[in-house]
Amino acid sequence: MGLRFERALAGKRRGTVCVKPTAALRRARSCTRYVRVGTRTVGGKAGLNAVAFTRRIGTCGLPAGHYRVVVSARDAAANAAAPRAASFTVLPAVRR
Repeated sequence: MGLRFERALAGKRRGTVCVKPTAALRRARSCTRYVRVGTRTVGGKAGLNAVAFTRRIGTCGLPAGHYRVVVSARDAAANAAAPRAASFTVLPAVRR
């Protein structure tokens, strides 16, 4: 089972694609683009699976912001299931 973490960032429309904002696109329509920040592969089993999430991907911590995780699964015969996405928000760390 593969997990792909993507951060939601501001973007501008260029045709049908959402791209990084530039001065040339300042009048273009706004959109939300997703930039990959990391991946993680975990073993899974048939049926419902759960993965603990601790705000870290490998050795890198996620800064505060809006994210989505895209989950893709394959069976033993390497047949891929349709990817599923879920959004979540990482809040700023509380200083004590």
